[in-house]
Amino acid sequence: MHRLSVIPALLLFSGCPNLTGAHKDVAQEQAHKYAQEMGIDLAHVSCVRQDTDGDGYVSCSLKDAAGETMSLECAGAWNLNAGCRAPKLSAGTLQP
Repeated sequence: MHRLSVIPALLLFSGCPNLTGAHKDVAQEQAHKYAQEMGIDLAHVSCVRQDTDGDGYVSCSLKDAAGETMSLECAGAWNLNAGCRAPKLSAGTLQP
């Protein structure tokens, strides 16, 4: 019985950063590092909680001190990715 109760806990805390919010926390740290490296006077960072396409990056929005906003994808938790990148284009964002 004890072993059966350990399995759900392991899945929740070691394999599911989408559920724990770990992606958001790590991505926001990555966004702050990106802004610092790029010399951006950062006012606010907001990242989503889930990696919806499973590529290890989550969507983030950065707002600088002048009020300009920027969309990025920043690396989430528990993967080999690091840093931030421009968002990927998807078929839904293409204009004819």
